[in-house]
Amino acid sequence: MLPTPLRAVNEGLAFLLELAGLALLAWWGWSTGHNTLTRILQAVGVAFAAVAVVNTALAERDRRHRR
Repeated sequence: MLPTPLRAVNEGLAFLLELAGLALLAWWGWSTGHNTLTRILQAVGVAFAAVAVVNTALAERDRRHRR
């Protein structure tokens, strides 16, 4: 277990890296669109899809709620 201040820095860095990854995916979705509406839809859709994949497939499961 990491000491409390180091753990807080580590968690903060992980959060910032996740935000940077989502921003990069949204930028990619924006850059592939042809007009403003498709750019917005693609930017939001790609970021939303990434969040959905991480939440369903990669996130740790809470042991108290396992069946």
